[in-house]
Order: sequence, then C-alpha cells, then structure tokens
Amino acid sequence: QLSEEEKIQRYSILSELYERIGFHRKSAFFKRIAAMQCAAPSIPEPGWRACYKLLLETLPGYSLSLDPQDFSKGTHRGWAAVQMRLLHELVYASRRMGNPALCVRHLSFLLQTMLDFLSDQEKKDVTQSLESYTTKCPGTMEVITLPDGLKLPPVPFTKLPIVKSVKLLNLPTSLRPHKMKSLLGQNVSTKSPFIYSPIIAHSRGEERNKKIDFQWVQGDVCEVQLMVYNPMPFELRVENMGLLTTGVEFESLPAALSLPAESGLYPVTLVGVPQTTGQITVNGYHTSVFGVFSDCLLDNLPGVKTNGCTVEVIPALPRVQISTSLPRSAHTLQPSSGDEISTNVSVQLYNGETQQLIIKLENIGTEPLEKLEVTAKTVNTKEKLYGDFLSWNLEDTLCQFPLKPGKIATFIVNIKVKLDFSCQENLLQDLSDDGISVSGLPLSSPFRQVVKPRVETKPLNPQESSKVGDFSHVKTLEAILNFKYSGGPGHAEGYYRNLALGLHVEVEPSVFFTRISTLPATSTRQCHLLLDVFNSTEHELTISARNNEDLILHAGECQRMAIQVDKFNFESFPESPTDGAQLANAKQLEEERQQARGLEINSKLDICWKIISLKREGEASVEGVLNQLVLEHLQLAPLQW
Repeated sequence: QLSEEEKIQRYSILSELYERIGFHRKSAFFKRIAAMQCAAPSIPEPGWRACYKLLLETLPGYSLSLDPQDFSKGTHRGWAAVQMRLLHELVYASRRMGNPALCVRHLSFLLQTMLDFLSDQEKKDVTQSLESYTTKCPGTMEVITLPDGLKLPPVPFTKLPIVKSVKLLNLPTSLRPHKMKSLLGQNVSTKSPFIYSPIIAHSRGEERNKKIDFQWVQGDVCEVQLMVYNPMPFELRVENMGLLTTGVEFESLPAALSLPAESGLYPVTLVGVPQTTGQITVNGYHTSVFGVFSDCLLDNLPGVKTNGCTVEVIPALPRVQISTSLPRSAHTLQPSSGDEISTNVSVQLYNGETQQLIIKLENIGTEPLEKLEVTAKTVNTKEKLYGDFLSWNLEDTLCQFPLKPGKIATFIVNIKVKLDFSCQENLLQDLSDDGISVSGLPLSSPFRQVVKPRVETKPLNPQESSKVGDFSHVKTLEAILNFKYSGGPGHAEGYYRNLALGLHVEVEPSVFFTRISTLPATSTRQCHLLLDVFNSTEHELTISARNNEDLILHAGECQRMAIQVDKFNFESFPESPTDGAQLANAKQLEEERQQARGLEINSKLDICWKIISLKREGEASVEGVLNQLVLEHLQLAPLQW
C-alpha cells in the first residue's frame, strides 16, 4: 500500500512523462489527480497550497488561462464542462487556503468566460457564491500576485450587462453652442477639394478615434447613451455605473440601474460634467455587479457600435431660462430650420389690439450673461399684416447686463395685431336687401341695422365659406422669437447659444369696414369720409375717431360713421419707370406709394374701438379699405383758388 506522498509523486511523474511526449491533456489529467491527493481526507493536515499550485499547472492542458482577454476573441477552445469543474476546484482550494480575494477572482473568471455554458440554476448558484465572498472582500481591478510570482489579471464583467452600442449625445437644442460667423472668412473649410480620396476612405475604419461634429460645454451635464441587455435569468442590479474618460478633467455622475431578466436591448444614459476644456475621449465605463468593481474598456469589446468617442469641450457659456407673462400653448411650432422651440405661449386678441408680453430671462448657469440679440420671424401665415406685429426696445434690457448667475432680466415685447379690417361686398349683402342705396344716403339719415349672417346659405365646403367671410372667423398668427446670447469664457472664444420662444396668437375680428365713400364738404380743402362700421363681436362696442363723438355699436350691428377730414397733400413719390425691364419694380413702387398714403390717412383718422365690459381696446385701420377713387377724393387739388 502506497502512502499519500508516494501517490502524489507517482501521479506527478506520470504527468511529466505525458507532457514530454506532447499529451498535454493527459498530462493535465494526472496532475489534477496529484492535486486532489494533496488534499485527500486521509491526510491529517491537507496541503491546500500544494493542491492549488498543482491545479494552476493543469490549466494550459485544458486550454485555460488566467487572462479573460484570451476568451473574448473567436470561438471557445477546450471542453467547457471540464474547465468549469477545474475553476470550481480552484475556488474551493482558495477558500480552504483562507484567501477570499483569490476566490472572488476565480469565480469572476468563471462567470465572465463560461457564462454561455452555465445553466440558469448554475448562474444563480455562482452569483450567490460570489455575493457571499464579496461581502468579506469586494472584487477589484487590482492584479493579484501569488507568492511564487504568478500574476492574476483583473476580470472586468463586460457581459454583465452586455453593451451593444455607445453613443455620445449632443446637448439639448437650447444649450448647443454655435460658432459666430467670422467676417474675415477665417473658418474656411479645411476639407479636401477632391470628391473621393482613398486616404480619407481608409481612415474611416478607425471608428473609435472618429471625432464627433458637435461640442460639449465645460460645466454642463453631458450624456452618453448605452444600449445594454441582461443575459441573466433574473433581475440584474448594476451599482455605480459611470464613464471612463481621458483628455479632460471629467466628473462622472454614476447611476444605479436594475435590468429585468433577459431584458432585451435597454437604453441607459450615463452622465458627467467636463471641468476643463479640450478633447475628451470616452474610453469605456465602470460598474459594480455582485460586489465586483469592473472597468470595461471599449477597445476590449469587439462587438460594440459607436458614433466616435472623441468630442471637443469648449469653454463655459451662460445658461438662460425663459418665463413669460402668457400661458403656455398647446400648439407647438415647427420651425423650418429644424431648431427646437423651448417654450410655446399663446394669447387671444381682437383685431387692432395691442398687448405686452413680459419675458423674464433668468441666468441659471455659472457664467455672467453679457450679450443678447433678439430677432423675430413670422411663420405659417397667409394673412396680410399692417404695421409691426412684434416690437421691442432691447436697450432697456441690455442696461441690466452683465447679468450675474441667479439674476433675472426683464424684456418686453409689444404684440400688435392689425389685420385687414375690410369686408367683402357679399359678406353683408343683407344690408342692401331692403333696397336702400347705401352709397347715396344723405348724412342725416339714421343708418342702423342689426345684421345676422345667413346660416342657411353657408356653403358646405369650408374653403368657400372663408372666402365669403365668416364674422366669427378666428385668424391665427404665429411667430418665433430667437434669443442669441453669450458670455463668460465661451463668448471670448466666439461661441453663443440660441433659445427660441414660439408665439401663437389667435386674432378674433373686432370691427369691419363694410363700405367706404366720400362726400364733398363746404371747404374744398376738406371732405367727409363715410365708413360703414360693423361690430362683429358679441359685446357692445364704442368706436371713436379724432374730433368725433363716440358711436355705440351693439353686437352684430352696423352703423355709418362720418368723419370730416382735411384733404391730404400726399408727398410726391418718384415717378414710375416706363421701360419694360423695370415693370416689376414699378408695381412694387406703386404698392409702396399706396401703403404710405394709407398710413398717412390712418394716422390722421385715429379710429379706435373699445369694449367697455371686457376693458379691452384697440385701433381700427382703414389701410386695407382705401380704393383708388377714395384716395383721389381725399387728395388736395393741385390748384387752389
């Protein structure tokens, strides 16, 4: 009967012989038996260290190594069932040696490299064992060095969860930095003039080194989106997941997530704040799963898709938040440029009314707000507007600058709606139904009639009905106010931010001028302007003109207004060119002349309406009503006597 030492010696020599003739797996088989003998139950003091050392020597024979990198590429080599058995034995030997760090390292290796071969029950058992060990000794990214100098590399959990893609996200539209256009053309494109260059095409393969065409801003929260999935048959809790970066000082703000069992692709957003400027590269991410801390580098993840991992961080810019005196709107404007609108507000006005829109600009960033430019653009409107729809005085706001962080500046915009006040002939056909010739009425005639739109004659087609004109037809005006602002170090580098405010105005009709005509006055320098005014609101309304008494109109009522006016000496405009090349120009000139005359007449008349019950008032413009005949009657004769 052989003693245990002799058995160990015999198996070791057998193993060595098989090793010499190239039977590596057979050699490993006998070396493993020798290792088991070292810890046989019959030995009073089992030699777990010797057992562990011999087990490590069997690894190459079973196509195993201690480096998880060897298992990340290509197909799996060796018999997985035997390899798992051996790894379990290494874990057990480490535990008996009293080295929990080794247990954690070998179990992590087993879970990372053999995940595809573990049954659902085995996955649960291995993770439970791992969690029980990591309570005593958490898994780290340190290299473990054994007494004999052998090094055990760290095992990052790149499969818990599995990451399929990494995408660096642009900042929200309102926070994106824009570069000011250089007047001297310094920002001339440095791209190649050739349509195709093999050198450029070849370098496209270097996906990870690709630079992204947007920028991040120092001090602002930046986002990276990962598409991940959980291969485990149970819920996977990932603690402390954050970004690994180089190039710029970066404060990563870790997240904790819980992925459902075999979740399928799941988006996870990791955030952080760049503290300095320059190029930043996202190299990977770190996690803590089952008590094991992992640094997962993208270079070691062959299947990951990315849109490039290097982005430029520009100097800090202020951040502005807008609040207004108007309620938020349900209508979202879609600007043609593709810019998003951060806030949409709406207001309901009567035609001719003016309202103030008070905008509060709050500096919610850390940099002072030094520059502000405001522009407005009317969108999606076919209506003809008279006068300025939106007007403001920027100086009043700029005198509050530079605006320190946390402070608020006020900006006031005047919304003035002046649409056409004219009304088509057939809209009020009821007026002349009684046979009265409206244009021939003497001044003293009391002309008063309540008009009800003919419901029964309304066409079914909505397009047609709007042509005829519906009294209650609400018209819509939409505009976008753009705030271009800058400050701080970003301003010095030529960057700014853009904030857009959408404005939705519903214009209800107030009064209509249904007819206009003139009558001569006693003086040749004066004449009477006759206006038929129709109240299209549901409220009593008073209408007044300069030097005239107020006229009261009930809802849906029409009255004639006579205004004595001095005739106008219209300033001479350049004569219309006659040659054909400038015909279009002549037409435009004629329109401008007409517009100027209308403006002059309107300012003299100063017609205003007031709805006392609602405390609302506005002006009524005759600009769209004036025809050529009326203009001629209102013009001062070139000769006087």
